[in-house]
Amino acid sequence: MSRFLDTNTVATTLQTKPVARRLQSKRSRVDALLSNEGLLTLDFLFALVLVLGLTTILLAVSYTLSIAEVVQYVAYSSSRAYFAANVTEDAQKSRAQAKFDSLLGAPGIKNLVQPRWITLNHEPSSEESIIRIDNFTTEYEGVRNEFVGVQIPFTAKALELRIPFFGSTASEDGKGFQATINSYLGREPSEFECKEFVNERWQRIQQLRVERGAGYSEFFKGEDATKYAPIADNGC
Repeated sequence: MSRFLDTNTVATTLQTKPVARRLQSKRSRVDALLSNEGLLTLDFLFALVLVLGLTTILLAVSYTLSIAEVVQYVAYSSSRAYFAANVTEDAQKSRAQAKFDSLLGAPGIKNLVQPRWITLNHEPSSEESIIRIDNFTTEYEGVRNEFVGVQIPFTAKALELRIPFFGSTASEDGKGFQATINSYLGREPSEFECKEFVNERWQRIQQLRVERGAGYSEFFKGEDATKYAPIADNGC
């Protein structure tokens, strides 16, 4: 064997080394693409995002429904204060408003109703808690019942979520999820209304026409009609 390599053999060896490297590099990339290593990590991250998203939704819904129950109790208590008779209707409304303010100012409720998550208002830019106290029968057309009590506007900002893979629940108009919490217990007549009713009744009694006998107005001819003394057994 010759001690010296043939020139052609050396040239061929030098040319095949880069080709071998390229083939080896391509084979490594193909092996990496076909490898299953790391897939569990991707599945874990994807599942983790889904679980966290569902957890956030459940917490937001649970919080909103819990606060709705608290506000329902506030509405009921305020409506009950409005129901009780008083000197005037304005005094009844003042009692209902005072009850509303005192309950919302209580530490147990004040710390739960956070303007960032829940507002007792339908105005997106306002954080003031309001209550409407009146006769709302006109809002229910075709219904013969009376709807007298209180209404509390309720806006659930906590339900406006933006979660990956789930999307956004924010409304296009920016008003969010709104509802009205009602409590209709009716209202007893006030003292002023009772007196007005009794006086009007007396005026109408005097104007009654009787076919046989004399009307009430006949008994007071020449006498003072103020002798009539109204007696109310239960307010009115």
